[in-house]
Amino acid sequence: MILATPIKNQIIADLEALVAAGNLGSVVEVKGSKDPFAVDVAKYPVAIIGGSGVESRPEEDQTNLRIYEFPILVLQIEENTGSQPIEDLRDKILNAFDTDFTLNGTATGSIEAAASPALSEATADHELLYFLVVIKAKTLYTLGS
Repeated sequence: MILATPIKNQIIADLEALVAAGNLGSVVEVKGSKDPFAVDVAKYPVAIIGGSGVESRPEEDQTNLRIYEFPILVLQIEENTGSQPIEDLRDKILNAFDTDFTLNGTATGSIEAAASPALSEATADHELLYFLVVIKAKTLYTLGS
C-alpha cells in the first residue's frame, strides 16, 4: 500500500490553493538534497517541499501507525513583507492545514502542523526571511497490504 505519495500530493494541493488565493507566490517540489536557497523560484513567497521522514509503530495486531513528517521551507524576500507580515503568512499556511486535518482523507489519523520562528538568510540576490512548517500526517498501515 502506497501511503506517502497521496499525503504529499494533498499537501501540495493545499499549498497550491494558497497560491490561487494570493497568499503564496509559488510552490516548488525538490528531489534529493538540493540547497533550498539555490532553487529557481518563479514568484515569492515560495513554499519548498521535499521528501518525508516516516515513523512506524505497532498499533493493533495487524496495523501500524505511520507518521509521515513533511518539512516545508517558506521563503519570502525581506523587502516584500510590508504587504503581508511573515507572521500572517505563517498563520495562513497553518490555517490551511488546520482546516484540512485529514488531508482530504489521506491522513486518516489527522495531522499536526507546526512552524518555526522566522529567520533570515542573505543570498547573492536577496535578503530572505524564512521559516519551516512541519506537517506530521498520521495514517494506519495494514500489515501485508
